[in-house]
Amino acid sequence: MNVFFDDGTGSIRVVCFRELVKELLNLEEEEIAEFRENPGKFETIRKNILGKQLIIVGRVSKNEMFDRLEFTAQRILDIDPREVAEELIKEVAV
Repeated sequence: MNVFFDDGTGSIRVVCFRELVKELLNLEEEEIAEFRENPGKFETIRKNILGKQLIIVGRVSKNEMFDRLEFTAQRILDIDPREVAEELIKEVAV
């Protein structure tokens, strides 16, 4: 599955494979396979993950065919925006 990840400074195409797709969508493989038969079912899922804040660990490579950078995800971590804000406040206070 391909998604676009935006960190506020720009966006990059992120490629996720099997287990990471299941983790990102919080669905089982059979449920994900249903989207091939009925792409309209994905709209609800798309709305649920739109704007979700994540940490994505992986590697960047150059897609020569499309002349763009792409990010291949190896791990996806959910983050709590409140925790991130609290950490930033602590760093600024030091």
